[in-house]
Amino acid sequence: MPTAGERAGDLSDLGVSIFNPCNGSNCNIAPADRQQFSGAVIPTAQLSSQAQNLLKSIPQPNITTATGAVPNYAASGSGIVQSDSFDARVDRYQTDKLHMFGRYSLLQVDQTAPGAFGFEAGGPNFATTAFAG
Repeated sequence: MPTAGERAGDLSDLGVSIFNPCNGSNCNIAPADRQQFSGAVIPTAQLSSQAQNLLKSIPQPNITTATGAVPNYAASGSGIVQSDSFDARVDRYQTDKLHMFGRYSLLQVDQTAPGAFGFEAGGPNFATTAFAG
């Protein structure tokens, strides 16, 4: 979960170098020619307004003792699981030496739960699965 500093462009707590993908208005430059952001802080003017709006939908970290890249958010919830299944088998004895059978099975499981960040921002959730054969 991005910290308040990371949301503002300060990525220094990650311990890695952050490079500017553009040189002025030219964003088609070779990786070797990119300039490193001073102190691993992206200037506010270069933060995407779309990303900033998306971050408003994502909660703040709730594990205050976490630092760096250590997980800093925990969430729990509940879900609904509904399943339907059946098996069918047909046996036919044509002769004493010829026996045949056919089988069909179906399993459908519906699991629903909101994502970890709610329906607006998404996150891990359950999906519908089915098997037939």
